[in-house]
Amino acid sequence: MCAAAVMRGASVEEFNTTKDKKDPGNEVKLKIYALFKQPTQGPCNTPKPSTLDFVNKAKWDAWKSLGSVSQEEARQQYVDLISSLVGADGPAVVAQPTGSTKGFQTLLVSTEDNITTIRLNRPEKKNAITAELWMFHTPFSQLGQSPEGCSSYLFPKMMGAAKASEMLLFNKKLTAARACEVGLVTEVFPETSFQSEVWTRLKAYAKLPKNSLALSKQLIRAVEKEKLHAVNDVEVERLVERWLSDECMQAIMSFFQAKSKL
Repeated sequence: MCAAAVMRGASVEEFNTTKDKKDPGNEVKLKIYALFKQPTQGPCNTPKPSTLDFVNKAKWDAWKSLGSVSQEEARQQYVDLISSLVGADGPAVVAQPTGSTKGFQTLLVSTEDNITTIRLNRPEKKNAITAELWMFHTPFSQLGQSPEGCSSYLFPKMMGAAKASEMLLFNKKLTAARACEVGLVTEVFPETSFQSEVWTRLKAYAKLPKNSLALSKQLIRAVEKEKLHAVNDVEVERLVERWLSDECMQAIMSFFQAKSKL
């Protein structure tokens, strides 16, 4: 997907990691706008807005200031800038294997009894998973974007059109219990017994014949595979259109502004 590289640092999940960042300021936001427009539409080719149209004039000036910077160079500058904003906590650390355990700066990965476990290693951060954050949220419209990951097909199929619309159109959050009720997940365990319940099942599943599981999964999913590929293609096409829109860029800038007030 040609625009995927442009937006690599601007996905919903990665923008969410800026929750504990300060507002980058109008100058930086204008630079983000310009570096987004340049690789997707080329050098500024629109009429200069009226001097009294302060917002659009500032955006036009920022884009125009890039001159003939190549789309490839602008794309790289965009990714670098977004990465610096969302990754200011420090550079990623390469995994250091120690037996069956691998350590990352923010993850702990271990394998035992054919079970690989990945644990977050940043409990004090706002984006760590805690009991208060056991929610399902797809804020596509809030960010000026559109459904992805085949959710436009799977969500209505699992929970019905009305409930799917609440999530995909109106950004409604679902608790784990509610997600279970509408069929998004199959079961919810109480926090007090979560570890024992999950590990009992995982150990049992890990002992099942691997090839039998793999082949059975293929049979179950084969019926929908072609349909899902088709849905994904349409979603990607629509998402690229959204990324190129001023509405989407404004929504992303508003996201930065809102998170700076947390």
